[in-house]
Amino acid sequence: MMRKNNIEILFKTHYTRLYRLAASLLYDDDEARDAVSEVFSRLIAKNISLLPDTAETYLLTAVRWASAETS
Repeated sequence: MMRKNNIEILFKTHYTRLYRLAASLLYDDDEARDAVSEVFSRLIAKNISLLPDTAETYLLTAVRWASAETS
């Protein structure tokens, strides 16, 4: 399982950019927060480990998918 502090670091490092992407796709602040939260929930639930070099790309892509599912 991905360690809690690794998730926290990913969250703190990438949240603002992920939120802005979701908000630009969804035009709704609450739905944008939900989309980003869903991505991090899936990381934890599915025990996904991310490589440092590709973490941001994975997260941005995941937010696009989560936003598409929400809209």
